[in-house]
Amino acid sequence: MNSVYSHFAEWIAQAKLSTAKTFSDWLDKNPSFDYRKIDDEYARVKAFFVAFNKALKAGVAPTKEEWAKYQLAREINKEQIWK
Repeated sequence: MNSVYSHFAEWIAQAKLSTAKTFSDWLDKNPSFDYRKIDDEYARVKAFFVAFNKALKAGVAPTKEEWAKYQLAREINKEQIWK
């Protein structure tokens, strides 16, 4: 029984190491969602929302700075909608 617990604990530790801790880490591990390389501002905002939502679903906890980027992206998106 102790062997099962030790394997389970080892599996949890490895899972924590492989999980991205920040949104930037997640982007580095998922380059197909990396919005930072897009030049057009509005296309970058749209790609940011897709990436941010995927990262949240993957269990990433955004930092305060990342939440601030999210709020800025919302403002830019609103601006584009009203043009």
